[in-house]
Amino acid sequence: MAGGIFISYRRDDAKHAAGRLVDRLAKTYARSQLFMDVDGIEPGLDFERVLSEKVEACDVLLAVIGPGWLDAKDSAGTRRLDKPDDFVRIEIAAALARDVRVIPLLVDGARMPTADQLPEPLKQLARRQATRLAHEQFGSDTDTLIANLTRLVAPIPSIVMAQRVNQAIDAQLWLFATWILGWIAGMAIFSRLLGWQGGDSVVSAFGFAAVLCLVTAVWSNAGRWSQLRPSAKKVYIIGCTIPALIFLARFLV
Repeated sequence: MAGGIFISYRRDDAKHAAGRLVDRLAKTYARSQLFMDVDGIEPGLDFERVLSEKVEACDVLLAVIGPGWLDAKDSAGTRRLDKPDDFVRIEIAAALARDVRVIPLLVDGARMPTADQLPEPLKQLARRQATRLAHEQFGSDTDTLIANLTRLVAPIPSIVMAQRVNQAIDAQLWLFATWILGWIAGMAIFSRLLGWQGGDSVVSAFGFAAVLCLVTAVWSNAGRWSQLRPSAKKVYIIGCTIPALIFLARFLV
């Protein structure tokens, strides 16, 4: 059964890392399965109860821990984790109390806090195996994380299929856009910079444009190629390869 993932973080500590993480998760999970920024608590409601219910509805809580997560203080100089009404404390404490899987995510070089650094309700967090998301390899680290998460939280099939279709459409549009731009750039180089004229030169110009298209495809579409339909790949390869061979034949002759 498809469940949910709760992302807990401090805005003044790891806002950008949490945002990048959610964007990566959204490629696999439906937005309805991702819970973040619980700001819409109606006036008069018990915010601790609301947060606890949100956490309880999830199967996994991702605790994003940055360099300032542990010692963050309020305007009065009190450490936030020591305050019972701290949102991050409430979220993680609720997950630990309800045996929700809690995965600490260490970002921006943060270190895992020890039990003696944490308030009583969060001491169990120190015993949870952490995952590090390095800035330099954020994509590969999150891919590994998501691969593990899919064994705990199943994506909604219909949503995932729709997301993959949209990604495939975007990939094809981008590929053909660069194809057209490659042709235009190739023709411009031959006609204006090299000043070639005549029928044979037009053929050569088309061939050169095809070569440029291939280079453009490798440079800008490497990550999208796997998302294309086989028919789109054939059209692109044939449309670039034949003129390129003509260009090379005339160049060699």
